[in-house]
Amino acid sequence: TGGSMSAGGGGLGSISNVTFDGTTFTGPHQVNVNSSMILLSGGVVNNGTITVNPTADNLGTFFRTDQSATLGGTGTLHLNATGNLDTAQMNAFDGGRVLTNGASHTIDGIGRIRVALTNDGVIRASGPASNIELAQFAKVNNNLIEAVAGGVVQLNAVTLTNAPTGVIRADGAGSVANYISSGISGGTLTASTGGVGSIINSTFSDLTLNGQHQIPFNA
Repeated sequence: TGGSMSAGGGGLGSISNVTFDGTTFTGPHQVNVNSSMILLSGGVVNNGTITVNPTADNLGTFFRTDQSATLGGTGTLHLNATGNLDTAQMNAFDGGRVLTNGASHTIDGIGRIRVALTNDGVIRASGPASNIELAQFAKVNNNLIEAVAGGVVQLNAVTLTNAPTGVIRADGAGSVANYISSGISGGTLTASTGGVGSIINSTFSDLTLNGQHQIPFNA
């Protein structure tokens, strides 16, 4: 509870099945393969980088929310899954626990977000190998969810509510925002500079579409 976890000068913080409540992180830390980092109501302030599944092993590795909490700070939570996105997974005790991604914080990499989430910061899939899926419990987006430089973000069988300031974006050649069997309301869905939005069996309401979007054959 509370306190600070700091790694610097080539050091690394290692986390295996540990619960945090109001702790501040600086420098690089990792959630080891086949283990969990667990948040209580005080959340964490992450001013470094926390990597989930650092060796991209094919075993479930979890950033878990057991009580509604905020993932704050100026740092990055980096999901590092294999081809199975659940090997770097953000999840929760149940759908009643809400994780807030703070206004200056970023979630990126390859993985699946299964927690009820309010995004005030940035969720980013950057690069051809990057794929972030939002699934299961409802999400609220007050800022930015994006695929850039060939990355993929996808909403899969989920309800997402955008605030008027909420943007989901596919930007750059090969970048894709997939909307699969989901309900999206409010905000703006944008595709630019060669990025594409792909719509499959999804419901849209009260939102703005900018740029290239497509409904694939037989979708």
